[in-house]
Amino acid sequence: MVAERLEKVEAVIASEPLTAFEVIPRIYSDELASHGGPWLLSETLAMLTHLEASGRAERILGEPERWSTGTHAPA
Repeated sequence: MVAERLEKVEAVIASEPLTAFEVIPRIYSDELASHGGPWLLSETLAMLTHLEASGRAERILGEPERWSTGTHAPA
């Protein structure tokens, strides 16, 4: 399940640089009502940090902070 979610997060940020808040509804739309935002935000940030540490994503610093797979120019 974790590997599947990592793949989904990676796929979403491959399309365009996104904030963690923008990733959540694209991955967890069915779970938003039952799990709530704070838990999903924590999980999403952990996934993004893991992808960054493994070289599969990059953090784009700025306001707001965004994440990308590096396959496109920063927004």
